[in-house]
Amino acid sequence: MITDQLANLPFQYWVLAVAISLLMAGCLVLIAILYIRRLVSATRKKKRHDLQFRYQYFLYDALVESEAGKTPEAFQEFVVNLFREEEEKHGLNKELLINIILDLKKSLSGQSRAQLLEIAATLKLPDYALRKLDRLSFNTQIQALREISGLQVTDSAVQEKVKQIQYAKHAALSQEASLTLIKLGESPDLSFLDVLTTPLSQWQQIHLHHCLRNFERHQLPDFSQWLTSTNESVVLFSLRMITEFEQCNNSELIIHQLSHKSANVVTEAIYTVSQLKIASAVPTLVSLLHQPNPRIQISSIRAIGRLGTTQQVPDLESLRIDSSYWVRQITVEAIARLRTKVDSASEVIHQS
Repeated sequence: MITDQLANLPFQYWVLAVAISLLMAGCLVLIAILYIRRLVSATRKKKRHDLQFRYQYFLYDALVESEAGKTPEAFQEFVVNLFREEEEKHGLNKELLINIILDLKKSLSGQSRAQLLEIAATLKLPDYALRKLDRLSFNTQIQALREISGLQVTDSAVQEKVKQIQYAKHAALSQEASLTLIKLGESPDLSFLDVLTTPLSQWQQIHLHHCLRNFERHQLPDFSQWLTSTNESVVLFSLRMITEFEQCNNSELIIHQLSHKSANVVTEAIYTVSQLKIASAVPTLVSLLHQPNPRIQISSIRAIGRLGTTQQVPDLESLRIDSSYWVRQITVEAIARLRTKVDSASEVIHQS
């Protein structure tokens, strides 16, 4: 009887029932796929974690052996043999090993650090990083460049290959290649700034600054040569490096930036002349006191308070009744600072 009732159901109900069945089957398949993917991901993560622990154990154990009195050569031979045995038995995850070595390198110095890099070279880890430069993925190439610089691959052929990448159309890749060449060079090669047309990112500027601090000051280029660049970010970076490394040998060109068309450059130039105490910039700073841009105006007032004399007090007096509270406040502070200089100088003369 139930069979007869089912047979009498309209065709639309049969279609609906089939659709619901397929939908439920699809949901079950999707759930199964998600579960399997999660299980595979967890398995891979655990395997990577176990490998990481194993590789770290090899390296730390070798360091302990080395510090216990064994020679650096014995240390290198010991750890290389461990990894070669590992490669024969289970294979070697070179990408993971590179990451571990680069991380460990940060906490080492001197002979231990050099030996760690020798181990990487013996295990041919730089070759693995080099092969990644031929990949099509920009992210993979950028990672390869970071590994090459971290492993300090100074081979001339490698540097030539990196120089070719330096002029790639991809901005991030090009800038990473430039950064790599600076890290690998005996002196910083910043020639790419001459032809850079894309903005120099804040990330790039921070990393360039970090690299440049590792060089002696006499090895650094004269950053004022890039103050005439048409790339605003290059000019800003140059002013910051001039301030950081106290390069005031070309003060006229620095002062010229106070008339730059970019408000950002003018503001940075004001900070530079103030920090380097370039007193000859005071007349130009006075001309900026009534700038409509509040950043330029306030920065100029502060710089005059730092570099000027009481001769600039009349120029500042008119700003004590400015409509802006901050302009009035900073003007009062600048005038007080200028007058304090006179009082301090008079006291010194009186004591002498």
